Amino acid sequence: MTLEDKLMDDVRNGRHVELETAALIVSGCKTEEIISKYKAKIDLLEKRIDRDTPNAGSPLQVITGIHNLFWQGEIPYLKTQKFELSDALDAKLADKPVGNCAILSALYATLALRRGLKVQALVMPNHVALRVLNGTRPIDIETT
Repeated sequence: MTLEDKLMDDVRNGRHVELETAALIVSGCKTEEIISKYKAKIDLLEKRIDRDTPNAGSPLQVITGIHNLFWQGEIPYLKTQKFELSDALDAKLADKPVGNCAILSALYATLALRRGLKVQALVMPNHVALRVLNGTRPIDIETT
């Protein structure tokens, strides 16, 4: 049974599925070793956030730290159909533009979930953004 088959079986049967692992499997990571390699890359991004946003405690501080990691100024929007988390991680760690809103939303959500934030995807016909649930006041995140 492949990792993708196991993932689909877990989803169908209502078992807990970790978003980070699921996104990596869907990205084409075929073995546990490759998944571990990409989780280590996510660890590296977390260390950058910790370095640049020390003592971030509130959800707004945490998501601002994540946003600052990915903000690239006025770089043209990359029109790509690739939505793979693994490609986004490779691009970011190579200090290249990451990609489109779907890829950035996947990365933001992965890092936010690791920080214990409650995150929702806002899926529109031609765009994906995020909402961090912060008590009664949500924080909407534009991921273009």
